Amino acid sequence: MSDLILGLFLSIFSAFFFAVSNMFIIRGMKTEHMSAGVLTTILFSSLVIFVVSVATGQFFVIMHIGTYPALLFMLAGALNFVLGRGLNYAGMVLLGPSRGSSITSSQSLFAVFFGMLLIAEPLTLFAAIGVVLAFFGTVLVTTGNNRGKKLDTRGLVYALLAAIFVGLSVPVIRAADLISPLPVDGALISYLTAGLFYFLLNLFRTRSIKRVIAGNRIWMLGAAGTASGLAQSTRFVALLLSPVVLVAPIITANPLFTMLLSYLTMRGKELLGFRLLIGAALIVAGVAVISYTLGI
Repeated sequence: MSDLILGLFLSIFSAFFFAVSNMFIIRGMKTEHMSAGVLTTILFSSLVIFVVSVATGQFFVIMHIGTYPALLFMLAGALNFVLGRGLNYAGMVLLGPSRGSSITSSQSLFAVFFGMLLIAEPLTLFAAIGVVLAFFGTVLVTTGNNRGKKLDTRGLVYALLAAIFVGLSVPVIRAADLISPLPVDGALISYLTAGLFYFLLNLFRTRSIKRVIAGNRIWMLGAAGTASGLAQSTRFVALLLSPVVLVAPIITANPLFTMLLSYLTMRGKELLGFRLLIGAALIVAGVAVISYTLGI
């Protein structure tokens, strides 16, 4: 199996687990205890990535990762997990999983743009068409059932900022992977960077932490963090094997999985309609066009 095909499948796998994480986040996260909730998910994600790193043998050579790639992975952690994750969770809580995912799906456009700008990734006309098709397909998937619902302005701003920061982190990860091909260790470094930040942020917020771990919320956030850890592990590996223009649109199409999971677990609240089918078709068409241009 070629690297591009493996990267394609890992991207799909990552998108699915991001969707699983989103479903648990919307049930377990509360805006008034956002930072404590994010810390909880990061701890669970870090544990999962540590296990994957040990299982793949990468952990035992983590000291060979190099100073510059390590700094890039730390920067990616700050962009993605400190800024992007906190804002994304806040946006999803205020907007709902569908609308929040719709807006943050624009991260694929930002990722491709920053990829060209920062690491000179080539972008053909057909690949650009594929990215746009996948993006609009994601928007259709996640906005079909929101007619008549008021749009929360704060949630909109949070979700858009999350898209920018996460999109910027993608070429940073790709650049670090190309220098030091230890992607799971890179994911671990990124998470530890974010974990340290949120630990310091919550050092004196024991009341918020106690409320987060009370009742079933800790299990919801733990499940979200576990799914996110699996998603991020495969995303970092996918970005080693495949260019940004392929990986970013697939992973940010995770709202398609979110909608399907919502339909299966929240019947009556999520409907499978015509827009969902058209949106899914556009996503598949976009990924197919990108794959064709890359020779997959």
